[in-house]
Amino acid sequence: MLAQLALENTTYRFDKPFTYSVPQALETAVRPGVRVTVPFGAGNRTRVAMVLSTSYESGAGQKLKAIASVLDKEPLLDDEMLALIPWMKSRCFCTLYDAVKVMIPAGIGYKLVNRYRMNAAFKNYDREAFTDTAWQIIVALTAAKNGLTGAELTERLGIEEKSSDLLSLLENGTQLYAKTRRPAMRRMPLRAWSVPCRIFPAS
Repeated sequence: MLAQLALENTTYRFDKPFTYSVPQALETAVRPGVRVTVPFGAGNRTRVAMVLSTSYESGAGQKLKAIASVLDKEPLLDDEMLALIPWMKSRCFCTLYDAVKVMIPAGIGYKLVNRYRMNAAFKNYDREAFTDTAWQIIVALTAAKNGLTGAELTERLGIEEKSSDLLSLLENGTQLYAKTRRPAMRRMPLRAWSVPCRIFPAS
């Protein structure tokens, strides 16, 4: 089973529906209109995505990443709302997920937070084997019993989560790993959403 997804935090230029495989254990839960979490990019960073459609294809021969988890028990968007998403992208200056955010109820958004920890199997404390920044990350995480979030790494070391040194360490799972958590949802007052939009006359 395959799913077409709209991913959060994509740039407008590279935005498109992304195809992911659906693990057999999640096939009954993955439906159009629910949100899921997926690995994305070279570092397999966790992203939230909206399921746009599904198909019962095998995906054999394709190197597809798999959906990691399902966030919603019931679809947040119905078929009519899902049909509006590509229309909004084509008519408005927004990404697919920007269009999704306009339509989902306020107060149920998730913010994913990565917490980085040293892998217990890590034994290579050879200073010469790492760059200065990578070594600072290793020292900081080794000293932090509960690990550090991306924001804490930025505050302490002045590095961003997209740092090439951090991503390099992540790609080698024997060195450190990232665990993603979701803060508890909060009730929020109803509010209107808007996206910058450029409407063009029909030709």
